[in-house]
Amino acid sequence: MNNMNKLFLTLLLLTPSVLFAQAPALDEDEPMMPMPRDMVYLQTSLGYIDMPLSTPFGIVATNNRQSQIYLISDDGELTTLVSAPGAGRYMHLSPDGTQVAFKYINTNDEQAPAVLDLTTREMTLLDDFAFQCGQPSYANDGTIAYTRDNQLLVRHDDEVRTFDMQQHVNIANIAPDASYVAFADGDGFPMILHLDDESITPLGDVNDCYINTISPAGGHVLYEQTKGLLFVYDVASNTFTCIGQGSSAQWLDEEHVVYCRPEYREGNVFAYMGTSIVTDNFMGTAPHVIIDTDRECPQQVAVVDETHIAVPFSYGNRRLSVMDIQHPADETILYALDADMVFGDDLNRREHNIASPRLLPEQTQLAGTIGIYDIPYINQVYDTPDSHAGCYDYGPVACGPTTSCMLLAYYGLFEKHAVTSRRTNCAWGQTNYYSWYVGQQYTASLTGFTFSSVAEGRGCNAKGAYGYMWNGNNSPYSRMVDFYKNNGIKDTRHNDTGLGIIRSECAADRPYSWCITSAKSGGHLILPFRVDAKCVKVNGVWTLQEGKTGSLVVQDPYGDANNSSWVGDGRYSTYDYNGYNNGYFTMVNAWGVTASYSPIAIRVNEVKLDYDSLTLKVGESAVLHAEIVPVDASDNTVSWGTSSRRVVMCAGSAIPLAQKIMAKGVGEASICVKTTDGGKTACCVVTVVDATDLDEMNHTALSGTTKQLINSRLVIVRDGVQYDLMGNVIK
Repeated sequence: MNNMNKLFLTLLLLTPSVLFAQAPALDEDEPMMPMPRDMVYLQTSLGYIDMPLSTPFGIVATNNRQSQIYLISDDGELTTLVSAPGAGRYMHLSPDGTQVAFKYINTNDEQAPAVLDLTTREMTLLDDFAFQCGQPSYANDGTIAYTRDNQLLVRHDDEVRTFDMQQHVNIANIAPDASYVAFADGDGFPMILHLDDESITPLGDVNDCYINTISPAGGHVLYEQTKGLLFVYDVASNTFTCIGQGSSAQWLDEEHVVYCRPEYREGNVFAYMGTSIVTDNFMGTAPHVIIDTDRECPQQVAVVDETHIAVPFSYGNRRLSVMDIQHPADETILYALDADMVFGDDLNRREHNIASPRLLPEQTQLAGTIGIYDIPYINQVYDTPDSHAGCYDYGPVACGPTTSCMLLAYYGLFEKHAVTSRRTNCAWGQTNYYSWYVGQQYTASLTGFTFSSVAEGRGCNAKGAYGYMWNGNNSPYSRMVDFYKNNGIKDTRHNDTGLGIIRSECAADRPYSWCITSAKSGGHLILPFRVDAKCVKVNGVWTLQEGKTGSLVVQDPYGDANNSSWVGDGRYSTYDYNGYNNGYFTMVNAWGVTASYSPIAIRVNEVKLDYDSLTLKVGESAVLHAEIVPVDASDNTVSWGTSSRRVVMCAGSAIPLAQKIMAKGVGEASICVKTTDGGKTACCVVTVVDATDLDEMNHTALSGTTKQLINSRLVIVRDGVQYDLMGNVIK
């Protein structure tokens, strides 16, 4: 299906409020209002020019999915040079601007460092394909550095030096004089590796900084924290300084940077105002706004020369422009996108993926594990119920309430309440059992709290999770923690530390409520449940596999952002964390909420057996049955044992709480059952005799009877009454 047809289907499915969401016209006499929160979806689906680099041949750029590398000439002609997942992400220019170093990912999901020659437009691999590699970078003398799995390789002509990084690092940029490499460890703590003596210098206690940019002479390294703070390391003074809020920074010269600064009302990413372009010195003491808060949202900055920058815009008039730094109104549009044009191929790797041999251990639905079918999926657009008079237009902006309801359903805190999805023949199921709680009033079973607050707007009066989070001036940022607490989850807190906390929560089988920004735009909430993993369809079956470092498997309530039409099936979407590149769509950390729930355990008080004693003859068998008290104990698992395998042995049973025993030799032994919870025990004394002794005993005790095997038990029957082998009446 071509992109235009995909767009047409998308437009048919989107509600009018999503389809026609545009930046509102500004009245200079009115205060600026936040941009509509659903614009991020439209912006991402339509696509835009991203990550420009200025070269002697024109502007090298990519799209917001980084799936192609383009060359845009000075006369505005766009040529596609490379098509591969993640090819355009974190590109690096050679000192003379004639080559582009990038990561190439093939159809087998393998990675290799590559170089694109802009003169010949030919691509060359720098190394063999590996499970994962890092982004290659250049020094001034042509030295190239890149990582391969957990090793750093520094290549100059035919000489290759290798360094053990102890972990995979995606961005390890080499200094212009090839004296050091800047990187961050697995938790995002900035580091400098000195290549002469292989020593490593930690740069501070700031974490979650996976992206760095080195100044032209190598005297400064700028690190970008994923939540949007910029830090500069001064090599000469060995100091580490925060220069302020920003992202996508580039060096203008050795002393100055230029960067984008997303603007949010009171720090709330759900109140996105626009983006400005700012210059500053490396100490952060001379900020100067080039482009004031712009509703068309500049995404990146490329330094063209001492006085000009190239800036792509993602909203409104999507375009790539060259602007004078001193006179930004002096703008030359180099390339513009048509209003309804879908720009850039999607990264749909869900349906077409060659199976990797690195399968994760099989995921079951046992308590305490997360498999791909354990978290009920709710689509925020199609599954949200009518809140009032048939209105469901609150759904397209209900990512936070929907994410929260998926988590509560995973922990078993919601009873099923059927809602029919408005998406015809949707892949995730026509009937949804937990979306009711997103917009309808309900009372929490554990706390008795009634979610009756109303959030008005979009023509609706929604209650439930949406009403609680969005009533008045509230938002998921201010209300999600209390929402979880009022539903009975006590261990709940805000976090903004990024990948480290997500990795630890998912490793403990706790889904993480993660607020991200997919671009410089408003927030969106998703539910990661596996890190360093991927989920793909293999022969039509969803398969959870080991993935590359920095990839996450999530439940996205809106859809899979890797596809050109975001809205739709968002189950088991695989995304890349900012600073990593495995060819999936990149999600940038804003904040998150941990929510850990353990139901109150019902302890075992006692275990009983149906027999205190049995008599068997050699070679016979019977089945013992155990009963847990109370019957609804949280843990009803048991173990069995014998005091003498020579006399009687346990032979196993496929029936829970049952044990087959076999008589082996004459004597007496005890068969005991023991509960896992509390170690409660019960025993049956088994007497084993030879056949002659048993027949004589039975004849003496109960003359005129018959022996029968009933329900795996050897019993004696006389006049319709059942007796055990000791002559006791069986009740």
